Amino acid sequence: MLKTLPIILCLFFINTLNAQKIIDENIGFYHGGSSFFKFKRNIVETDNNLLIAKDNIIKSYDKTGELDVSFGEEGILEINPVSKFEIRGIFLHEGNLVIIATRNDHSLLKQFVYDRHGQELKSSYEIETPFRHDFFDVLLQQDGKVLLVGTITDESFNHFYFAMRLTLQGTIDNTLQMQFPEKENNIINNHRLTTVIQRDDGKLLIAGSEFDEVNLRLFNLDGTIDSSFGEDGSVLINATSGSSAPIQNIHLLDEKILVTGSVRNPLFNNGQYFFVSRLLANGQPDVTFANNGIAIHANDESGIKTEQLQTSIIQEDGKILLIGNRVRDEHANLRQGLLVKYNENGSLDESFMSQGSYDLKTINNVDIIHVLPKENGYDLIFTGIEDEDLRDVPAEFSRLFITELVTEFSTSTNELGNNVSFEIFPNPVSDNISIKYQLTNIEEVKMELFDITGKFITNLLEEKQTGGSYVENFNLAHIPKGSYFLFFTTSNNRKIIKLIK
Repeated sequence: MLKTLPIILCLFFINTLNAQKIIDENIGFYHGGSSFFKFKRNIVETDNNLLIAKDNIIKSYDKTGELDVSFGEEGILEINPVSKFEIRGIFLHEGNLVIIATRNDHSLLKQFVYDRHGQELKSSYEIETPFRHDFFDVLLQQDGKVLLVGTITDESFNHFYFAMRLTLQGTIDNTLQMQFPEKENNIINNHRLTTVIQRDDGKLLIAGSEFDEVNLRLFNLDGTIDSSFGEDGSVLINATSGSSAPIQNIHLLDEKILVTGSVRNPLFNNGQYFFVSRLLANGQPDVTFANNGIAIHANDESGIKTEQLQTSIIQEDGKILLIGNRVRDEHANLRQGLLVKYNENGSLDESFMSQGSYDLKTINNVDIIHVLPKENGYDLIFTGIEDEDLRDVPAEFSRLFITELVTEFSTSTNELGNNVSFEIFPNPVSDNISIKYQLTNIEEVKMELFDITGKFITNLLEEKQTGGSYVENFNLAHIPKGSYFLFFTTSNNRKIIKLIK
């Protein structure tokens, strides 16, 4: 039986793959591609918890993946159970939770307001929507109004830009008059708004697609175009010759704008790849970033790759983490999680997982949907299917997992809490290695070795030991040269040491 790195609570170590812990069943609404646009506001991180919504249910997890029973009913909040609604966005506003949901037939939109403990407040409203629409993003504006963007579909299945703003009382805000460039006959087969964000000055940045063109536009609060942005208020994100890039996320930086998404690149077998682009505040490309303002994750020409971006984060050090999946078998639609990291200047961060990227493929159909940065790496939240035979497992029965990605490792002495001290030498190692440690209590001690991909190599030691000083010597002559990770685990502590041979 294949062994992967050991479990610690519910956490999973990525460069050293741990077993993952299931934290929820049947949560298969994240399946990459355009469908993820509709649910990207369904995850909210508070000071201590993570709220995740599916259908009309919100669950609150603490940072270890356990349900917070102080929220709702034993950690679960069900909105409007009689009339079936689908949650499209959760927001924190003035200390409360604001929830935007639509009825399954898209005929009714409703806002719910709860306190942070999941208790409903009396400030909800609902509004009928007399046309067929599909929301791709929802924004709670600084003034508390709700802006929804997406597409309207006519009887011929043509798609048209759609934007609607609701007042605090739940009526349509008629002061919003969105202006879009006119097209011949106003008919474009792929015509939608996908992402919206509000700047500090109140103006709205909205990304939209028009057949084979993707634009980022800047609007004033009344919906008029700010013509000082880009070219007459619009910026075309050109990724490669003959290709444009769908924008999934917009990040506001100091005097700059960062956008991320996926692009189909004809230069690399027409595969689809992550991209990141940085603009100046006026919409012009930031030529100091990557290649004239844009970086594409396409580093070889072998085979057709399909990378679907889910989300992205900007770290405190300015580095950029792109998160999503890669399709490894297009016929079976088998996906593996994908993380790609860039430096602040747009170059690939090759110190990340030794190559700037990492594939998470411990189970089938992996979609990484959220990342929580931490001191020595990240906590990842992802969905997937454990069964090898996907024909017997519908996609909607994906499970939800929480994992830990450890990206920083020690190479020498370490203190593990108050009960254990630890030292390893030499490192780099030739054939023999010594591990010196001291226990103050009776402990279960375990030492395991894994390669850089997370594959289990050997179990060096596993036994109960009394308090005292120990020096364990091991011969690693049979281990090929390369990079490894030694897991030193006691009853209550753990240390990961990177070994070079």
